[in-house]
Amino acid sequence: MKKFTILLACALVLACSGTYPAGYSPVLGEMAAALARDPDTDDPGLVMFRDPRSRRAVEGYYDEVTGNPDVCRAILRHANAYDIPLPLAFALAWGESEYNLRAVNHNPRSVDRGLFQLNSRTFPKLTEEDFFDPDLNARYGLRHLRFCLNEASSELVALAMYNAGTLKVRKGTPYSTLNHIAKILEYREILEDDYLHSLGGGVPRLARRPAGAADSL
Repeated sequence: MKKFTILLACALVLACSGTYPAGYSPVLGEMAAALARDPDTDDPGLVMFRDPRSRRAVEGYYDEVTGNPDVCRAILRHANAYDIPLPLAFALAWGESEYNLRAVNHNPRSVDRGLFQLNSRTFPKLTEEDFFDPDLNARYGLRHLRFCLNEASSELVALAMYNAGTLKVRKGTPYSTLNHIAKILEYREILEDDYLHSLGGGVPRLARRPAGAADSL
């Protein structure tokens, strides 16, 4: 929330000064003022996505980040439906597949597929093509993340449950899972900073980055 507080402050300053850089809309300043007055707002990005005045700006930013409008719209649609903070939803998709719809990972007894790396044993009713459908994959992946968030005491624990399963987390989260989660949470921080940068009129630094590029930021 600290970064989003800074984001809102920047928008307010720009709105009051009447000076707007390229790519910035005065409407954002108005929305920032409303969000600043609402102490219950956990994710301004979701609020802005739900408002017709600013939805296209949110879509445009995440289009640039994912490099794929179908991926972007699927994640936004289901993050909105399941009330999941946008940076968290996109960071999870990046951590699982780096936004690759055809990503596949073979485990000893199962296969993880698609955008959110849905597991074949966890979702036995899905066909192979279902796993690679961006909308279906985002729907089931973010619905499962919402379940984990409801069950867990924090986002960190929820991500551990998503990656390793509830039973493994209760017995002791594997080191590989902790390392994986650390990268996801780091990328989430980068997304929040980058969104702040884009709000100021800058081109998203994460735009269409190749796999693994975020590690160097």
